Amino acid sequence: MFNVIFSFVFLIVMIIVALSVINTVSMAVVERTRETGTLRALGLKRSGVVKMFAAESAILASLGSLGGLLLTISGWAMVLYLKPTWIPPTIPMKVPLEIHLVPYFLIFTTISMIWLAVGAAIIPARRAAKMCIIDALGHI
Repeated sequence: MFNVIFSFVFLIVMIIVALSVINTVSMAVVERTRETGTLRALGLKRSGVVKMFAAESAILASLGSLGGLLLTISGWAMVLYLKPTWIPPTIPMKVPLEIHLVPYFLIFTTISMIWLAVGAAIIPARRAAKMCIIDALGHI
């Protein structure tokens, strides 16, 4: 039963995170449309614009995932060090709080967030790169 509950909560959190990442990356690309026009006017090809935004998103997602991993592992180590306990509703004695890190989930989440950020950058970057240079330079 707990596996189903935690899987459902994990799915909801992943959807919220995915929508947040897509929105953030899309807005970063749209707000830099004039920069894209300038780069295109200087001779950068459309594929170069897409690669630039994809690389930037991959770097940001990697750094963010690394920070999240460090916070997760430090929180886990703190729980191991402090050894907190809790009293469940049906048991009249203290039960130690245990957190089990699952490396598969950590790796899966990190890789999926990087791919999500890159994928979220490619779609609006392609749209910005296909824009006429004059229109991109005058974009507000």
